[in-house]
Amino acid sequence: MEIQIQGCTITDAHALAVNNMTAFFADPTWRLTWLNPQTGHFKPLSAIIQTTTERMPWKMLQSRDRNRHTKAVSTQTGELVGYARWILPSTPTKSGDAVWPEAQVPEITDPVLRQELEDRCKNADWQPREDTHELDDELYKRNQMHKSKNDYMILDFLAVHPSHSRKGIATKLVQRGVDIARKLEADIYLLAFEQGLNVYKRLGFRMIDHMIQDDSPYGGEGKFGRYFFEMEVPKTEKQVQGLDQDQNQDQDQSQEQGQQ
Repeated sequence: MEIQIQGCTITDAHALAVNNMTAFFADPTWRLTWLNPQTGHFKPLSAIIQTTTERMPWKMLQSRDRNRHTKAVSTQTGELVGYARWILPSTPTKSGDAVWPEAQVPEITDPVLRQELEDRCKNADWQPREDTHELDDELYKRNQMHKSKNDYMILDFLAVHPSHSRKGIATKLVQRGVDIARKLEADIYLLAFEQGLNVYKRLGFRMIDHMIQDDSPYGGEGKFGRYFFEMEVPKTEKQVQGLDQDQNQDQDQSQEQGQQ
């Protein structure tokens, strides 16, 4: 399938909501978030898409200094068929220069419109069930532990519409981010669902950890996995020296704090 990788704007909100929520709703464990334990019924996908459409413009405007958003668009139909959100490492963004500007969501400066978008997000009917947070909390702690080990470039979100899976779209979305990370000489980190394992392994990512959890107490199918990957990007000698200096500064600061 011929696609183009482009940056996103807030006008993509509905198309992104359709793509992302349809993709995630296909995951049996994620879908449990919208199961009503009392009735045994799921919240309709159409309602989840509508709520996401209302929330997304404001969400896309947050953390613009480091968040980057890309979409995969069919060159034949113009349909949005995939999406990736990346978080840049902190170091390259400290200079104030825009990194990967074509994937940075354009700023909205009109205060009236900004307030409207914020209110729409806050008032959206986003009410997932709360008891599954026990699964999320355990995963969150492990995820944070790994992310804190390095100033990674992070693949924070990846979704391809199920009707366009196995067409190389995910690979192209991830590869675009890998290309940017290599220019920045930044290692990459991500948390993966089982559906994405082959994509990451094929691109050269290395699994550093995994978790097996059980969703059957919440109405799920039982055991499922979540997987932690990283890619070490080659560094120039200058970059390696800079990393060593940063580590030495961190150690010096820690020693000074210990003496105070």
